[in-house]
Amino acid sequence: MWRAGMSRIIAGIAVLLSIVAIVFALTGCGKKSSVESGVISESTNQSAENPLYTGIWEGTLKAGGSSLLLRIYIDQQAVRIDVPAQGVKSIPASSFSVEGKKLVVEFGSFKASMEAEAAKDGTLKAVWIQGGSSYPLELAPVDEEALKTTEARNAELANRGERVTFTSEDPHVELAGTLRLPDGQGPFPCLVLITGSGPQDRDETINELKPFRDMAEFMVARGWASLRYDDRGVGGSGGSFAGSTSKDFSLDAVGAYRFAAADNRIDSKRIVLAGHSEGGYVAMLAENDLGGVHALVLLAAPGVRGYDILMDQSADLLAVMGASKPAISAAASANKTIYDLILSSTEFPAEAVKDSLKKAGVPENQMASQLPGLSDPWFRHFLQTDPSIPLSAVRSPVLALNGTKDLQVRADKNLEAIKLHTRNSGKAVRTISLEGLNHLFQEAITGLPEEYASLSADFNMQVLETIAGWLEELPR
Repeated sequence: MWRAGMSRIIAGIAVLLSIVAIVFALTGCGKKSSVESGVISESTNQSAENPLYTGIWEGTLKAGGSSLLLRIYIDQQAVRIDVPAQGVKSIPASSFSVEGKKLVVEFGSFKASMEAEAAKDGTLKAVWIQGGSSYPLELAPVDEEALKTTEARNAELANRGERVTFTSEDPHVELAGTLRLPDGQGPFPCLVLITGSGPQDRDETINELKPFRDMAEFMVARGWASLRYDDRGVGGSGGSFAGSTSKDFSLDAVGAYRFAAADNRIDSKRIVLAGHSEGGYVAMLAENDLGGVHALVLLAAPGVRGYDILMDQSADLLAVMGASKPAISAAASANKTIYDLILSSTEFPAEAVKDSLKKAGVPENQMASQLPGLSDPWFRHFLQTDPSIPLSAVRSPVLALNGTKDLQVRADKNLEAIKLHTRNSGKAVRTISLEGLNHLFQEAITGLPEEYASLSADFNMQVLETIAGWLEELPR
């Protein structure tokens, strides 16, 4: 997913905050909390013994066009939180108390707090407070048995396949992943799955979605192996995610390809690079470095410059959010000014960027959450990316899919660009626009990222069938 793209745009006056920054940059997560092993310390005022609060609750935290699913466990002795999209599991509150009818919870690890009251409809009406800002949060009760069933299924699926490690084309980076093989002798054709921007695990977990796990399980039933891996600096993989660019990630993808090709259970002549969002651009770069592969599968991938992707993304998100044309125009002007400042400077122009944000009306606390992303080398590199260059050099068949409600990578504009720049490849190229699907290929209402957590957590079957059918039609 283009989660990092979403989190790194500046939408001018209607600034779109980074959910990752708003919620859990887990600074201090390893420090000792005032809750140890579920026992409340003396600093806690009282237990949450009110039966209106006890149980498991879920809600979607929304900021701008972003969203993040939170799951909160409340009993008489502890309050804990899960953030599935970020791999955050069972982090205890540093303190909690019931003050009148209000439950007050402090999460010291996140420098955040939550205040909640029970509503007549059985929900908790809450406010999440972090970074000087407050965000409404409605928490609904969770069916504990259904949750246990889902968690058991996820655990069982996670154990399928071989846990493997391999070296990136960058010899200093060792990556960890899962090799999923069909039953039988092989050799099997293989998909190498490449995640989108932002630190992603091997399943490309986004809220409750695990697109790459679902793809691996679907394709193994069709006789295809797959290799998916944690991004560098994530999960079991070494290296550092911070400061890495698409070019660095392409070295990892090349390493994954070579690892698969060296396995005698894999048909080395039928290895496909499949990338989602920025991962599609990474797949193009890797294909060029390898001199061609069996095929490229590009899922919601860019076909135009990174600069244009972010300009379009801001405008499209704001439009669907109901912003006025003057506000959208003001946001575009603010974005352009900041992007041009970054591109025209050899060092990150912090003061000039701050001045531009201030002129756009961005509050100080929101400004602080934007600067780390803007100053990351990835951001400058992404603004400069031009997919026309690797696409023009592609010598492999290409399947490109996107949804008409993708607000992060415009379907029509990018699919047309992919088709245009691969026209001289001499290979089969197919582009498909899928009606009503968002950036994660979910059936969407508006396409806004804030919907992602509330839509189906199963990867779209139409997309899986389309990929498998097209691959099976390719010459062997």
